[in-house]
Amino acid sequence: AEAVFKVGLAHGLRDPDLLCAFAALLVKSGKASKAKDFLKMALVYDTEHRDSYLALAILNYSQGALDAAAYNFGRVLDFEPSNLEALLGRALSLEARVPHLSVESVQEIYLKVLQADPDNSQALEAYASFLIRWKDDLEGGRKL
Repeated sequence: AEAVFKVGLAHGLRDPDLLCAFAALLVKSGKASKAKDFLKMALVYDTEHRDSYLALAILNYSQGALDAAAYNFGRVLDFEPSNLEALLGRALSLEARVPHLSVESVQEIYLKVLQADPDNSQALEAYASFLIRWKDDLEGGRKL
């Protein structure tokens, strides 16, 4: 990461939007670990760069790093609480931690997404799957 950071500095890559865009190109070319370095570099220059947190969260999620994904989706929500993509991503990431979290807290996130966008097919599918998987743990097994 330090070498990538130095190369970025040498070439004047200090704009978080450009670094985020470059990271997307790296992901498409199969270089996810380098993409992470550029996203982290973007966050050095702008610690509140929502797009970098969102891209990093999605990358973490796709690689199975669910705790990191949940954290980064949470950072997006710190700046934009109604970001549906971050809400859904956080719910999906946290669902894997249900034994350590309450099922209801994850359910609340799904409901927040669906209240804001009731026709969101990805959220509907994820929530249906969640309800099937955790129906016995939801408040006395009540069906929602």
